[in-house]
Amino acid sequence: MLALFINRSDDTNIHISELSEDVNCSTIHIIRYMNDIDILEKREFVRCCRDFHRYRKSVSYRIPFEVIEALKHDEKYVPRRCTGLTCQELFGELEEIFDLRKENEMTYEAMLQKINSLFADNSKLNFVQMVDSFFPDGEENEERMLLILFCHLCVNNGDDNIRFHDLDFLFDDKREWNRQKVRLNNGNHFLIEEHLIEYNNDNGMIHTGVIKEYPADFMDEAILKYAKINLSNII
Repeated sequence: MLALFINRSDDTNIHISELSEDVNCSTIHIIRYMNDIDILEKREFVRCCRDFHRYRKSVSYRIPFEVIEALKHDEKYVPRRCTGLTCQELFGELEEIFDLRKENEMTYEAMLQKINSLFADNSKLNFVQMVDSFFPDGEENEERMLLILFCHLCVNNGDDNIRFHDLDFLFDDKREWNRQKVRLNNGNHFLIEEHLIEYNNDNGMIHTGVIKEYPADFMDEAILKYAKINLSNII
């Protein structure tokens, strides 16, 4: 199965129907091997883009550059383990993970597993210890992932004007994202109560009222218009 993908490695949007054409069989026949394709994705030999919209659903694949390089040098491809990183290097890895998630090339569960592994391999970093200290039971809760995303946006993007559209790619479950937004808007979110994020200041004034007064149609754009991450509590 991997050979079929390699044969189309110059294509960044490989569809199952194209693989069936390559071997002159029906798409249904290829679908019978979807478990094998899932294994290739889990081992990071292929990336799967799940582009699901209300009126359009599309699934495509591509071969990562690292896999092509390994094959070119006749080497076995093994996903690298990122151990012993500096804090700056850790944020570089987080940027890559969140970019894949934003491009729909990584599921929420895969992202969770990747970040958990990254943190476990670099547990001596002050940043990792501080983040985990807020979740001592090791719960894989949504607030922890949201906090890490806030930190990524602040450190890697230099963003202290974070809005909902910067965050809405994180969750597969849109109902969960709606619950998070309501708590952020009401000011009773765990991250706000723990002073890990706060509303941004404008001319010395904290505009929590302005946020709550935005019309419902603009909530997705505006609730976090004045929110920023307070990294002084973490790094």
